[in-house]
Amino acid sequence: MNSCSRKLITNFNGDDSPIGIINKEIKAGNVNQNTPIYLENELITLEDLQQINTFKSSDFTSIRVLSKEQATEKIDPKINRKIIQLIPFKDEQFDVEFYQGITNDFILDIIKRSKESGQIRLYPILVLNGKPLQGNDIRNKINSINKKQIQEIIVLKKQAAYSVYGIRALNGVLVITTK
Repeated sequence: MNSCSRKLITNFNGDDSPIGIINKEIKAGNVNQNTPIYLENELITLEDLQQINTFKSSDFTSIRVLSKEQATEKIDPKINRKIIQLIPFKDEQFDVEFYQGITNDFILDIIKRSKESGQIRLYPILVLNGKPLQGNDIRNKINSINKKQIQEIIVLKKQAAYSVYGIRALNGVLVITTK
């Protein structure tokens, strides 16, 4: 690898941050600054990485380099190169299973449109009247809301979401206020 390809990613948060770990891989010659970075199975931008970098590496269960073969098998058959994958800590009370029973079409549409616009990922934290919903409350309370009861729905900006909810906010935060 030439010295140009070993250029590091700007990092203001120390060696224990996600970028610190990635820079160690760059220094070792395992990847370069242009290696695609995935948050779980979703390609992220350098701007997203800079925001995620406020967390410590201990907030992630894994920050690793995947070979082309591993990336093709685990993420997408179309990937044709090495990648870096970040796997964040998971809170069981925000598990996917609690979102699968949501049948409230209005809320599902808001989630879908917010995801398509890049504001959130698939399973955001849902906050109802100031309280983050967890476990079965996610499905039960969201399904019980009538569209006419809703006063306001706000998608928190990433930095605000991270500062309030920490690593759990990686999928985004949808704040629902009822009348």
